[in-house]
Amino acid sequence: MVALILKSDPERTFGITKSITSIGRGPQNDVRLSDGSVDERHAHLLKDRQGFRIFAVDGATLVVNGKRRTECSLSDGDRIEIGRMVLVYRAHDELAAEERTDPHLSAPALPDLVGSGDPWAEPSHSVTETVPLEAIKKLYRFSAKLAEAPNFEAMERNLVDAVIELAEADTGFLIVLDERGNTKIDVARNRKGQDLPESERSLSESIVSDVIQRRRPQLISDAMESSMFSDSLSVVNYKLRSVIAVPILLGEELLGVLYLGCNRKSSAFAEGFLEILSVFAAQAALLVKNALLVAELRRDNQALKDELESRTFGEIVGGSTSMQSVFKAVARFAPTDISALIVGETGTGKELIAREIHRRSTRANGPFVALNMSAIPENLLEAELFGHAKGAFTGAVAERRGKFAEADGGSLFLDEIGDMPLALQAKLLRVLQERQISQLGSNKTIPIDIRLISATHQNLEEMQEQGTFRADLYFRLNEVTVALPPLRDRGEDIPLLATYFLAKYSEQMGRPMRRFTPQALASMKRYRWRGNVRELEARIKKAVVMAEGPDIDLVDMELEEGGMAHVLNLRDAKEAYALRYIREVLELNNGNRSKTARDLGVDPRTIYKYLEGK
Repeated sequence: MVALILKSDPERTFGITKSITSIGRGPQNDVRLSDGSVDERHAHLLKDRQGFRIFAVDGATLVVNGKRRTECSLSDGDRIEIGRMVLVYRAHDELAAEERTDPHLSAPALPDLVGSGDPWAEPSHSVTETVPLEAIKKLYRFSAKLAEAPNFEAMERNLVDAVIELAEADTGFLIVLDERGNTKIDVARNRKGQDLPESERSLSESIVSDVIQRRRPQLISDAMESSMFSDSLSVVNYKLRSVIAVPILLGEELLGVLYLGCNRKSSAFAEGFLEILSVFAAQAALLVKNALLVAELRRDNQALKDELESRTFGEIVGGSTSMQSVFKAVARFAPTDISALIVGETGTGKELIAREIHRRSTRANGPFVALNMSAIPENLLEAELFGHAKGAFTGAVAERRGKFAEADGGSLFLDEIGDMPLALQAKLLRVLQERQISQLGSNKTIPIDIRLISATHQNLEEMQEQGTFRADLYFRLNEVTVALPPLRDRGEDIPLLATYFLAKYSEQMGRPMRRFTPQALASMKRYRWRGNVRELEARIKKAVVMAEGPDIDLVDMELEEGGMAHVLNLRDAKEAYALRYIREVLELNNGNRSKTARDLGVDPRTIYKYLEGK
């Protein structure tokens, strides 16, 4: 017999006979560990074709053979640490006779629903004394079938089919409660193993309501003659004869109702069947709970998908005011052939914006060619841009087209345009004016039809003053400017971007979908992302691969306290803003402090106080 041996003083042995076995501190668990370090619902054992697997519940701590796990297959002798408790898994443990019959050392005995007036009273005898052997055999076959089901929906159908077969009922229903307490029929089946159409989903709402309100099972041998339900419209309309319904409870939580109906008076349910159905209701509790969690996950995923769709612009994610302004501007000018200059720090997504401009232009069907000025040696840059003729220089053994020729009919994106040498800037200006190029080593001119999009992280206006960038070229490139904000100024976008990258790399790497801890999300918003979106994406990609637990936390993201943005109190923030604004106005007034004081409506001594740091 499969068993879990609790290493305590004295040792305890739990025989494992169910397909799904719950482990935790709560009294509803099959394996109850009464220790404060164990969660209410800590783990599940699930039988599959290879044996048993163990799953941690809701991020609980689970250590198997010294390694932290969320799930894994078990082999004979595996050591499982749950909180401070240690269990040893035995795949073929021979239990002593007294252990096999001791209800305290195996899965909990079933309630005695036949022998007592209270259907939830403590059991006075073992399961085999009240449940027929055939019912136990069918329960065993059902458990094996349950483990083979490909998904929760199939498990639920198997459950209802099994109880219909066992009871020889006409119909069976699995009814669940949503978060508002409303009932919903999750599964409706007939005795042929078929889903019932909407027109045939006839059940007594009054009986279901009574079971939900009282949290007690109901067995009505003949509903038409029942003093409680004979006047119910649903009973009269559906001509119900025998009805049996039990609540599906997980601890104190009511999840729904398992309901069977029979319209043939000769096949009324026997009183003893109430106990058998309760066994299946216990199995259904875990199924329904998991189905509800899956449904909640699907709703959350759909909500995230809807939010992402509303806050995406092509492949760019951004819901902040600054990014929405960028999206609106690009949408307005992209259909034209106007030259665009994209400015922003490294890693802010300049090439993504350039590609989106191309995608929304009339040239979308043409090529998009990108070249990074800083990645090409200066002596090769001209040939890279304009191409070269055969024999133009040593090693030029064949003619080669340049990026301008490759982009003909489409868009050419020149990244880090500020790194272009002055001599080449003059040639680029001439190309933009004449719309034709000459290959290196050739006098032949080639007409071109391109849209130029450029980008830089440098201040080109300052470079003009320093003489390192031509003013006439600047105005040719800068017919419209797109300024991308750094990630530190897009705080509200960070959780959205993080979730987007998490979903992307979880799927790409074949890793289970994880989530961020609240502390990790809060710290990501405070972190000074020097590499901007590119750095955030790289950190999350690594965390998806390396994180061991179900949640991604500060350690997984490698967010050091030293990298966090310093938060000023309100008073200091006001002082810092006032000083910055005074300096801006002072600069406008060419350093005239008296005029600055008049413009700001303050005493000149206030200006001196701020400037002298007093």
